[in-house]
Amino acid sequence: MFFSGNDKKQYAVADVGSVKDLGNGSVQIFLRNSDEEIIIDEAQWDRALVRTPQSFVPAAPETYVLGIWWASENEVGGYYKKAVMGWSISGDGYLHPWTVDGVDDGRNDLPAILQPDGQVEDPIDCRYENVTEWYEGAKRKALEIGYHHYAQFS
Repeated sequence: MFFSGNDKKQYAVADVGSVKDLGNGSVQIFLRNSDEEIIIDEAQWDRALVRTPQSFVPAAPETYVLGIWWASENEVGGYYKKAVMGWSISGDGYLHPWTVDGVDDGRNDLPAILQPDGQVEDPIDCRYENVTEWYEGAKRKALEIGYHHYAQFS
């Protein structure tokens, strides 16, 4: 897993040698084999730690991440699905799906999951019987909150 420093560069959690709490909502990070020091928000550091996989297990065949895509700022164009290769258990105890785009499909939220039995588990709305039901709900929700708000999480 990676985190962004205040300099907007990406750093690997595995490269961190030590962390010092500055007491003002920020932490100072010292990298191994480097004199570089990075200061970031404590919440950002906590998020990087929590999302760092603790273990990994293969996914069942026919398991997919689902998401919507926008045709324009006012129109949902459809949905996509990507194969889940495996699951990681993070420091917070949540299961996170891995696709070719990384943990949680490279998104900033927990995506909906199409299970091999055809049901959809959505972390916000629980369970749908099928993709059609999920898509109608996801489309309605996305249009309610709007493109700009929705796009920052996906």
